[in-house]
Amino acid sequence: MPVITSYEPFSLQPEYLEANREFLHSLPLENVSQVLDLACGTGTLSELLLEIKPEVGIVGIDISTESLEIARELFKEKKMLVQDHDALNSALKSGQSAVLLKVGSADDFDLEPASMDLVLMGNAIHLLPDKEKLIQSISRVLRPGGIFAFNSCFFIGTYPEGTESIYTEWMKEALAIVSEKLLQLQQAGQEGIRRKRGKGNRAFGNEWFSPLQWRDLLNSHHLEIIQDKQRTVMLTQRSLETIGAYAGFAEVALSGYPVEIASEALQEAAAVTLNNLQIKEIPRLWLEIVAVKN
Repeated sequence: MPVITSYEPFSLQPEYLEANREFLHSLPLENVSQVLDLACGTGTLSELLLEIKPEVGIVGIDISTESLEIARELFKEKKMLVQDHDALNSALKSGQSAVLLKVGSADDFDLEPASMDLVLMGNAIHLLPDKEKLIQSISRVLRPGGIFAFNSCFFIGTYPEGTESIYTEWMKEALAIVSEKLLQLQQAGQEGIRRKRGKGNRAFGNEWFSPLQWRDLLNSHHLEIIQDKQRTVMLTQRSLETIGAYAGFAEVALSGYPVEIASEALQEAAAVTLNNLQIKEIPRLWLEIVAVKN
C-alpha cells in the first residue's frame, strides 16, 4: 500500500466500522435532526449515523480537501449531498436525509449559536492542539439539551496492561527496516536516507487527556457527561498496515525520515512484529464520552 494522506483505508476496516457503529447506537438520538460532524474525514461516521437515524441534516467539516472529495462522491451517489444551508433545511422539512460538506478547522467554524442537536467527533479529537478552543466552539453551537459525543484511541489509558511494549516493538522493527534500506542505498552508491528531526507534523504528538481531564474541561463549558466508557477494539495486522500507511501517523511515528520511507517501513514491520510475538491482533481501548449541554 502506498503512502496515503487521508485516513480512509483504516476507516474502512471492519473493526473500525463496528466500533463506531456500536458507539453511535449508544447515543440518545430521539430528538436529533441537526448534526455537526467535526473532522468528518471521508464521511464514515455520517454514513453510519444515517443508517441508524435517517432523515437528519448533517454538516460535515474537515480540513482535508482530499478527504472531503471522497465524502462528496459518497453522498452524491446516495443523492444526499446538498450545496448550502438553505438546501439542507429544505431537505429536512421534506423529511429527507441531507449532507452539507465544508472545508474548515474543527475548532474554528462559522455556524449559528445553539443550532445543533448533536455534535460528533470520531477518533479525531486528539488531533486538535487547542482543546479549550475546540470545546468552547462546540458548546456554542449546541442547543440546550444538545449532545456532544466523541471517541478516541489516543488518550491516557488507551493501552491495556502489557500491550504498550508491542507498539515499541513495532517502532523498533520499522527502524530496522529503514536502516536496512539505508544500507542498501549506500551499497548501491546512492545517497542515503537522512533523518531530519523536528520537521514532522506533530498532530499525533499532541497532549493526550485522561478521562478525568476531559470531564473537567467539558464541565467548564456547561457540558455534563452522561456516558463515559472504554471499548476494547482488536487491531489486526491489516489495521496496523493501514495506520502505518497514513502519512499523518508515519511522519510522527518515525519523525524526521521521508514520509514515504517511514510509511513503507511501518507497513512492512506490522507483519514482522506480530509474527515475532506470535500474536494475530492487539487490544486497544477506545474512550467514548457523551455529554449534554446544560
